[in-house]
Amino acid sequence: MPSLEILILAAGIGSRLKAVIPKPWILINGISICVRMIREVLKINPDRILVRCDPAYNGKIESIPKVVCLPKTGKLLRDILDGVTQSGADLLVVVNVDAVLLSSNLIHKIIKLAEMNSETGLIWPAVPREKCYSEQGSFRYIPGSTLVRGGIWIIRPKLLHIDKQLLERMIKFPAISELFVMRLEGVVRFLLHWALHFPLKWFPRFQRFEPLAPRHIANLLGYALGCKAEIVEVNDPEVAFDIDLPPDLPEAIARLKMQGRY
Repeated sequence: MPSLEILILAAGIGSRLKAVIPKPWILINGISICVRMIREVLKINPDRILVRCDPAYNGKIESIPKVVCLPKTGKLLRDILDGVTQSGADLLVVVNVDAVLLSSNLIHKIIKLAEMNSETGLIWPAVPREKCYSEQGSFRYIPGSTLVRGGIWIIRPKLLHIDKQLLERMIKFPAISELFVMRLEGVVRFLLHWALHFPLKWFPRFQRFEPLAPRHIANLLGYALGCKAEIVEVNDPEVAFDIDLPPDLPEAIARLKMQGRY
């Protein structure tokens, strides 16, 4: 049985949600979003649960079995990269704390999917737009596609070869840390993507010239982790749902009730 650890990304403040407290600590039926996620992943019996959060809130979760609190770094990729260096497991499941519709059964299903790709260091599930529960904000799409990014990643730490100098540069220059991961190729592709966004939208037959497609995103992630990375299409809408905008919270509550997890 491969060892399993969970990394919960709970360091965000949720500015788009316009809440008065950081998003991970908003209560749903008296239980914070962060504690809800911890309780759900405990059902798959991981060896450890690493929670990346603001140290001011450690007291709310550090007494929960298997939980290890890690300080926030302020950047998503740095949170993941640093979490990988803290993990010695065969499989590391990374989840966004606000992906509240991810049930233990669905997480287990995604893990099984990753096990079929034994040579891939990173699996990032994504859901086709037409399968999602509701219309998504543009920031939720994987650039150059109609795929909505999932709130879960499966990583095989033992297949990774993270560039230590890359990590050092990201720590030294936090404001531009993600540019180091993108490299010149990634920066150019992102600039071309936004420059061509409307022309390609107006002339769909030229979309094959899209400079930033999911395969390019996978390659950039693979570079950061020093491994093969894949974006895998799945049809489970819960994978793509998270609480980003004010209307998402009541929808999450309604769907949790439907799942019997409210």
